[in-house]
Amino acid sequence: MPPRLPWLALAAALTGAAQTRTYTPQPPAPEDSELRREAVRLMERAWRVSTPDRWLPHAQVLHIKAIAPSAGGPSEGDFRSYRLSYTQKRFETDYGDYHVIEITVDNQRAWIGSREAAPAIVERARNMTPVFRGHFDNSDIIRAIRDASAGGRPARCIDFDTVTGEELQRNQVCVDAASGVLLSLRQDNATLLQSDFFDYGGALFPGHIVRLVDGAEELEIDQKVTAMPEFPPGTFELPPGVHTDTLFTCKQFVRATAIDAPQPPPGTSTGVVD
Repeated sequence: MPPRLPWLALAAALTGAAQTRTYTPQPPAPEDSELRREAVRLMERAWRVSTPDRWLPHAQVLHIKAIAPSAGGPSEGDFRSYRLSYTQKRFETDYGDYHVIEITVDNQRAWIGSREAAPAIVERARNMTPVFRGHFDNSDIIRAIRDASAGGRPARCIDFDTVTGEELQRNQVCVDAASGVLLSLRQDNATLLQSDFFDYGGALFPGHIVRLVDGAEELEIDQKVTAMPEFPPGTFELPPGVHTDTLFTCKQFVRATAIDAPQPPPGTSTGVVD
């Protein structure tokens, strides 16, 4: 089964950066509908080319590097994920003094090592991988689409404003002109860069990811995702004597049923079926 794929409203994609929004008491200029249609098409293409045809059992390895770690904090570490299925997976984190193995088998989960939350930088790296994608929501206003360069590659760059109340933020997202993958996203003073793409199951994943704040690198991630025909014996076995938690597993999925869904009265327009 697949890991979670980042797919966020672009306005909220790079949380954690300082915000320097502009206050604009005047209503924003109207958006060109054809421009928005093309911007949405480009983002939907980025989704398609970064979605595997099929998720096979696989291993994901992240090498995480903090460019400016906190005083006394570690500067780099590793996260490894092994997935046989949705209910059989193993996560290993080694970052500074934090060493944890988490194993899930069916509805049982065991931890070896600290039960404390993982370092924030590890969680951020996990949330940015295996590939970042985004979409425009109703707070985003498309301003321009132009040919440009991103990461040394020909790109189509979309300039857009994010408007929340009287706050305005000027942002940009760029996709590869040839392959369609998302190359960069600038949200206010934070920028995400994806490069060194490789194929996994018909999808393009970035082998190198960089996050910048105010133009300075904050985080680097090197990533590998490899299909695994088989795993070493014991990979998904719960060690004896280790405390386990029981997870809730939904046994039956039932489609939602409408209880009250009043409809408007039929109209009088011709050629319209109510």
